[in-house]
Amino acid sequence: MRANIVDVKYETENKVITILPLEVHYSKRTTSNGFSHRKFREVIHRLLTEKNTYAIFPGDLVDSDRPTMRTMKRHIYADEDRASAQAEDDDNHRRALDNGVIAELRPVAHKIWGLLDGDHYVLYQNGTTSTQYVAQALKIPHAYIGRRMGWVIMRIIRDRRDRATITINVRHGKGGASTIGSDINKLINQSNGWIADLYIGGHTHRKWVHSIPFIGVNKLGDQFSKPIGWARAGSLLDGFPSGKDTYAGDCEYSPLPMGYPEIYMYLDREHDKGVHLANIRGLS
Repeated sequence: MRANIVDVKYETENKVITILPLEVHYSKRTTSNGFSHRKFREVIHRLLTEKNTYAIFPGDLVDSDRPTMRTMKRHIYADEDRASAQAEDDDNHRRALDNGVIAELRPVAHKIWGLLDGDHYVLYQNGTTSTQYVAQALKIPHAYIGRRMGWVIMRIIRDRRDRATITINVRHGKGGASTIGSDINKLINQSNGWIADLYIGGHTHRKWVHSIPFIGVNKLGDQFSKPIGWARAGSLLDGFPSGKDTYAGDCEYSPLPMGYPEIYMYLDREHDKGVHLANIRGLS
């Protein structure tokens, strides 16, 4: 696990920070995996044109090796005589990333706050992952926050003395859920033991945002309320495109919406409290 620290300037005329959590599953395969390049370009356009909109990718940036494929590759390349073949395969994969997802994300690299490996990634011979390579190529190595879990620390700065810190816990997630309610409960339960203001999970592609107020007292005994939020990332996969066979169809998965939720972080400033997180809302 790693933490990426990002600074945001507090502005009285624009107090809302928008976070887009999504699993891209980028692919140029001729056999469709359901990846929507049109939706991907829509995300990039938003990041380019919306000043206070940022992206967090909680895994599966590219639709590469699944865990079972990485296990098979370890057996294939176990023989020392196969080392050169693995090196060649790694070079070819990195070249494909250069000409694909990296080239498309380069204009918005500064708007990417976090990247996890998740389930779909390539583990290279040198011990690094394809997600790490993307972050390094985009010159944002700090945005790579781990294999399956990591942190984004958002520092809201008004001036030298008035600032606030918002902690975001990001995980890829595991397991499935049959309903939205059980999916919300699963992420809340998996978040137990981790202290944050916002918890973002991936994996199930259900795309929702949920928040509740927590009430406490400060050291003077004054009561205060603060929001805690949870959000599940969506994906850019259409699991069942008309006239095409996909992995989702072969596995008989349930249909899921394509797209991503929008997390709205409402900032405010009061004379006695300074800059703070006032509310978390979302659009699914």
